[in-house]
Amino acid sequence: MSLLDDSHSLDFSNVKPRRWYSKLMDWFFDKYQWTWWYRKWCSLKYRYIKKYNTVIPRSLPKDDWVDRRELLVHVMFEVLQQFVEKECSPGFVDWKRSNHTIVVDGEDENVRDVMDDVLAFWDRYIRGMGSYHDDWHIFRELHAENYTSPFPDNPEWVTWKTKWDSEENEKEGDRLFEEANQKERDLEKELHDNMILIVRLQKYLWT
Repeated sequence: MSLLDDSHSLDFSNVKPRRWYSKLMDWFFDKYQWTWWYRKWCSLKYRYIKKYNTVIPRSLPKDDWVDRRELLVHVMFEVLQQFVEKECSPGFVDWKRSNHTIVVDGEDENVRDVMDDVLAFWDRYIRGMGSYHDDWHIFRELHAENYTSPFPDNPEWVTWKTKWDSEENEKEGDRLFEEANQKERDLEKELHDNMILIVRLQKYLWT
């Protein structure tokens, strides 16, 4: 079943009663949230203290360039991770008992469980970034060497070439390289599937 298929049901019969401080905050917001001083305080807080409109992915280095296509990926998972860590903690929404569900691979899955699964994938993805070709690099260092050769039409330019110590090892090197490329393609597909899941989870990111 397509990841774009969606269904959910709500059952609040088993939701725990709200705590006293939640009721107090509701009373405070109802009474004061439209006063000018409270709105001014919120404006200053959200601009300088809790910058909810700004997303800085923790999974990216802060001192290096990043392509927009990569930034989009990291921002999507950072938003979900911040929501789970800061807003979806106990005492806000009881996702388990309120029976929010979403269809994944033809099965009804609890929304909160899907969030955990997506973030578990993200952790595995981050740890695997840049390591797809490690085995190929190690094998290549043991059985091949690089050298430069001048271009026939322009001796000032050179091209990089690789010389293997045997034809068998060259074939093995090609096999390892293609195996690494396939792992990278498979992980990229899984990444895109999880990005689609985040889009489907978007309507549940509230507290």
